[in-house]
Amino acid sequence: EFRSRSKKKKEAVKAEFAHRKVKNNTGGVTGAKLITGYREDALLVLDALCSLGGEAATHDIRLQSGIEKTAAILRGNPYKWFHKTGRGRYSITEEGYNALEEFESVLKALIISP
Repeated sequence: EFRSRSKKKKEAVKAEFAHRKVKNNTGGVTGAKLITGYREDALLVLDALCSLGGEAATHDIRLQSGIEKTAAILRGNPYKWFHKTGRGRYSITEEGYNALEEFESVLKALIISP
């Protein structure tokens, strides 16, 4: 149970943990990238874009990934995995292809989990 005096913080933490599909983070590890709910969604969007040939329209990526916030993830692009090629069209960057390899095990677990 997460204990906090702030109800707002407590609800934010509960929402983050409820959003995660894969329990992949280990406590006490330094230098490892955390797998947050947002990163899980971004990985699923990245995988969908890859399966569509590496470049596609936002609408098609959303349908393939099943992630409602696909457009926001593509626009925000905090991990630099996507490149805007035109109006509503995106492609995968070199960092994106590297992420597919780096997070391969996480992606497999995400695709298997309900």
